[in-house]
Amino acid sequence: MKTPLQDSSVIKTRVKRRSDSDPHNSGPCGVCQKSNGGLISCDTCGCSYHLHCTKPVMDQAPTNMWFCVRCKHKFSDPSTASTWPGLQSIVHSYFTFEAERNAALQRARKRRDVLIDAEKKLNDQVKALVSTIMNKVTKKYKVHDSVQNATDSYQRLLRGVETLKHLSEFAVTN
Repeated sequence: MKTPLQDSSVIKTRVKRRSDSDPHNSGPCGVCQKSNGGLISCDTCGCSYHLHCTKPVMDQAPTNMWFCVRCKHKFSDPSTASTWPGLQSIVHSYFTFEAERNAALQRARKRRDVLIDAEKKLNDQVKALVSTIMNKVTKKYKVHDSVQNATDSYQRLLRGVETLKHLSEFAVTN
């Protein structure tokens, strides 16, 4: 069974079969230099490419405008923007917008990462403080318990001394 890339009947409408009689024929694939099978054309320069020769490889033809790697590279150079007519100017504006949007997303991701790191540090500090407080509270209760035990022992000792005092008085009177 053929894959969708190998089966020419599955190729989308944007993929055009090129022939020598085709007036829009811009030649063979810009990568493998073969003219067989369905080729897609760059919407700016008209160069043709097989779906499997594009980077990244496409499994189906794009339904919107598509630009080859060379044109994308050209559009990324802002110094040539003012010399482009019509559609190329629009495409350049789109790529400029995309570059700015990607830069803003990158800045937002970095900010998010910084905030996540700060949150982790604060959580670690909170855990350390809670641990310190718990240790101090535990020590306080231990000290309180030992003071209570000492007080109880002292009270027993006083009662014992009182008892001895009464016994000695009783023995002297008898």
